[in-house]
Amino acid sequence: ITFGDHNYVDGKCEYCGEADPDYNPIEKFSFMGTNMVLESSLAMQFAFADTHYADWTGFYAEIVKECADGENVTKIIPSSEWEDRGAYFVVAYNGVAAKEMADNFYTTIYNAEGQAVSVTRTDSVRAYARNTLNNSRSSEALKAVIVDMLNYGAAAQNYFGYNTGDLANNDLSEAEKALASGIVEVSDSRVKGNYFLGSQLALESNIVLTAAYQGVTSDMYAKAVYTDARGEKVTVDCELELGKGYGAVNVTSLAIADYNCVVEMTVYKADGTVYTSSTDSIASYVSRITDAKLLVLGQELAKFAESARAYFVK
Repeated sequence: ITFGDHNYVDGKCEYCGEADPDYNPIEKFSFMGTNMVLESSLAMQFAFADTHYADWTGFYAEIVKECADGENVTKIIPSSEWEDRGAYFVVAYNGVAAKEMADNFYTTIYNAEGQAVSVTRTDSVRAYARNTLNNSRSSEALKAVIVDMLNYGAAAQNYFGYNTGDLANNDLSEAEKALASGIVEVSDSRVKGNYFLGSQLALESNIVLTAAYQGVTSDMYAKAVYTDARGEKVTVDCELELGKGYGAVNVTSLAIADYNCVVEMTVYKADGTVYTSSTDSIASYVSRITDAKLLVLGQELAKFAESARAYFVK
């Protein structure tokens, strides 16, 4: 090799580091597919084969959520945090709010030098739903779940005033609309308990069921117990959020299908004795809604939750 010559490898001269002006970045691989997970929030999962490189050290995934309000969110996932499922990896964006079903996600894999080694995968909850509705192998029951989900997303957009010009369900055909579930009957089964102040339900990036109690102090702790939609007993330690003279127990583990599950929330004193306890459920809370706009959102959640439970929980 004479002076001035270069030996380009992967876009750079191995001798001096100069970039190859004719380099077309590493042949970019395609993603295998997209999946959607329904838990306490929606999650978008993107899968790609693990056979592209022998060593993924320093590689990372970038997922950009293109929000309709302009507040785009970028999530960086290093290769050490990818979910290895044997023949392929999965990267996920968790905490997709119902109102964001029409928002696009852009997923790209980069090497340690920051070069894109994959194509950029563009997807959304709505696009995933459309593919499912168009798939001849999808059953009518699954399609009903998808339609109920999109209707819930549209109701969330209207309630929160988010991207209302492009509702999640705006491209449903009349035949698809007819698959939607009817009104789900709900009743109030709440038991307030001592020192109970009130309850709340958050339906944004996560489903959060909250109960507030008077007189809670910083040395107390809380747990929630319920039987989930699959019939399994769940016990979780809960965040105890302290305010002036009160404490709020936040239950964040409820999945969408756990809509009807009665949750017992208990606050314990430092010595382990019970200070107070109450029960509530998502369905019970929805039955108490008096605001007309919020009631629409609650009813659409009920339809989606019930159809999802009927389809997925065997």
